[in-house]
Amino acid sequence: MILSPDITYAQMMDDSTKAPELIDFTGLGIVPFYPLPHFKSEPFADVADTVLKRYQNQLSLIPMSNTQAIEVLGNQQKIVGILKKEKTNPAVYFEIPVTDMERAIAFYEAVFSFEFEREEFDGYDMAFFPLSEDKTGITGALVEDDIYKPTT
Repeated sequence: MILSPDITYAQMMDDSTKAPELIDFTGLGIVPFYPLPHFKSEPFADVADTVLKRYQNQLSLIPMSNTQAIEVLGNQQKIVGILKKEKTNPAVYFEIPVTDMERAIAFYEAVFSFEFEREEFDGYDMAFFPLSEDKTGITGALVEDDIYKPTT
């Protein structure tokens, strides 16, 4: 915001009484537009929307979310994404021993609203929890075998 010609529009977003030494709302004037951060981003979504409605016909506002930035090349500017979620594999794997695979699958599918991938692995009946490479978290499986026994 400080790069714009004036930051008066920022008063709606910040309490200027908390900065009593601020006596001038002149910006640096490096860019001819007015960045509007936090657009549609909580907890400032409402106030950013209010600023947009109040100044959209007076200032060249460029609204951007908390995951965006304004890229300036010469006289051109565009909104770019700045946060990219890296694909990660689970750091932890778990197995839940069961004595009745059909009953266990029905229970977990009803509770979590997903479907298991059923597979036989080394002679053991297994039902794998879903795993998505574009999400974080852990995964595991239900296992029915003669080695692991559920506790009560």
